Amino acid sequence: MNFFKKLNEKRKERNLEIEEKNKELLIKREERLKEEALKRKEREKEIENEKKEKADNWKDFLLSRYREHRFVLYEEYVNSSSVDQYGNEDNDFFDQEELLEVNLYDLNEYSRGFNSGYNYFFKSVIMRDMSASEFMAGWYSYQRIYNPKSDGEDAVWQWIVVKLLFDVFQETIPEVYEKEEQRVNAGFSEDMSGEDYEVYCGNILEIAGWVVEQTSKTNDQGVDLIGAIDDLKVCIQCKRYTNPVGNKAVQEIIAGQQFYGGTHAVVVSNAGFTKSAQTLASKTGVILISDEELENLEDYLY
Repeated sequence: MNFFKKLNEKRKERNLEIEEKNKELLIKREERLKEEALKRKEREKEIENEKKEKADNWKDFLLSRYREHRFVLYEEYVNSSSVDQYGNEDNDFFDQEELLEVNLYDLNEYSRGFNSGYNYFFKSVIMRDMSASEFMAGWYSYQRIYNPKSDGEDAVWQWIVVKLLFDVFQETIPEVYEKEEQRVNAGFSEDMSGEDYEVYCGNILEIAGWVVEQTSKTNDQGVDLIGAIDDLKVCIQCKRYTNPVGNKAVQEIIAGQQFYGGTHAVVVSNAGFTKSAQTLASKTGVILISDEELENLEDYLY
């Protein structure tokens, strides 16, 4: 009797051991499956991120080229518009039929067609810096990630590259182009001298309603222009540099303000200012400004 009882107990112990081991194996298997599932999800996320990055790089590449040449593109687009005697407006900047039929793998500098407007830009700039296979790979990634639509249908790449250009036009070009035109009208040029820069800054202020006096070149005490409006008398030094303007200009305009009895002291620069110049200016009340901000000078004086 004791023998069978002991045998039964051992059998139960053995079954318990087997059951525990099975539980351990099951737990390990579930943990392994969870770990594998997690790794799969992470890898899928990595792949998705890689696709999105590729799509975004393709879009950013196009936008970077558009922005780099935006003024020329916008000017050419405007000049391509015409109105007939009946008031009908037309624009031949885009040759849609030619763009839709192009085989990118055959498109090169010797290709016929693509000799004007946007299509020439696409051939000579976009496809100069990116191969056909790279372009199409980027487009397929963009298409998969963003699924762009045109009139409710899946969009083709030709529609997207034109739309992105118009996005740049609508968001920035008209305003920026107009402002750039105003700068040119005020006398701006890339190769202007320091004296030309002073005249240019004076023209900006006069257009904005200031009465401007240009000081004598000798013994100007660090002041190039004196701008007056209402009860303000602003002493201004103009610096056209290739590097940020430093402390010396700030020190000079402080002395010049005292000499001319100005209400404010301003340094204008096309190249920004060093940190030490900014620190000194903040402690002495000198206003540091770029020529692009100069038309709004009054806003900086109160």
